[in-house]
Amino acid sequence: MNTLELHYHIYQDNVKVAEHYLPWAFSMIESDYESTSLYILAALQKPYNIFEAEHYFRRAVEELELKVPTEQECTTYVVYKRLEELINQSDDLFNKVYDLSTLIIYELDSPKQLASFVEISDLIDDFLYGDNYLKLTETMLKEEILRRAEKLIKSVKELDGID
Repeated sequence: MNTLELHYHIYQDNVKVAEHYLPWAFSMIESDYESTSLYILAALQKPYNIFEAEHYFRRAVEELELKVPTEQECTTYVVYKRLEELINQSDDLFNKVYDLSTLIIYELDSPKQLASFVEISDLIDDFLYGDNYLKLTETMLKEEILRRAEKLIKSVKELDGID
């Protein structure tokens, strides 16, 4: 887990020790970061105390002199990663599109480059529950989703410098 992803969960107020703080600490250690607080965080044992984990996390960030990303940076990163997942693991595609559309609508401040993707959600609704006025097939819809996802990944990379 990287720092942007962890901070996203912190901003969403759904961070957990075992799911977020520990994987982040292990990832940082694997990337050759060193800090006393980072090692303590990585060594926490059950039963986990969220306050203790938060304390050592904050200290590790300070000791490592890491920049705390903004909520917008974190959300953009999570959108980017979900777009990648959409392309690489296209099973349950329609539900992934709905989840991603919700994330885009409610959490991004300026989703201009992502607006076309939200339209896909409407096309899925029309295909599944409406009169399918465009006469789309499931294959056509999936191809369009993947095409737009690839295009958006390129634009997000260019605009936000995400790798």
